[in-house]
Amino acid sequence: MIGLFFKNKKNLIYSILFLSFMVQSSNMSKHNIPSAIFNYPDNFLSALPIPIPKNENEYFELVNKADAGDPEANWMLAVIQDTVGHHQEASERYHLSISRNDKYKLESMVNLGFILEKENKLAEARSLFEQAGENGYFEGYSAIGTNYFNGTGVKQNFNKAKEYYKKASQIGCNECTYFINNWNDVVKLKKSGK
Repeated sequence: MIGLFFKNKKNLIYSILFLSFMVQSSNMSKHNIPSAIFNYPDNFLSALPIPIPKNENEYFELVNKADAGDPEANWMLAVIQDTVGHHQEASERYHLSISRNDKYKLESMVNLGFILEKENKLAEARSLFEQAGENGYFEGYSAIGTNYFNGTGVKQNFNKAKEYYKKASQIGCNECTYFINNWNDVVKLKKSGK
């Protein structure tokens, strides 16, 4: 039967090419490759020891590294997906970082918290921010302070905002230190709507 279909080498070659195209297409949709990743400037995520992928093969290599447990690859994929608005894929990568307890765990908690805020899952977001802050990552406390300052997901409360900015300042947030040192002016500016 197969011999009838592949009477000549040309049909066989076309069939193989077609099948390989279908497999590649299914892999691309499975991994939801954001085409925008191939257009980032060279310095995007340049602090990582691995380069950003510039083509599909490099992207698949990155996915394989991340799936094999490479924290830098997983973090890069999470940030790329988050940046292009693929929040579900980014969330999965952030969760993976947290569950693996890798070196990007605290950053992943905060970034996942921001995604959860967009999904109106405010209690979950707050919990992640709080945990990140308690573990020494000031961005967690800073996020909570900003929520109180702006009234995002909570009733606006400048005293609570200052309390969280102070916590963040104590563990290294220079911007928060500036806010605390100039608190009256910061609040006055906020109240003026500027």
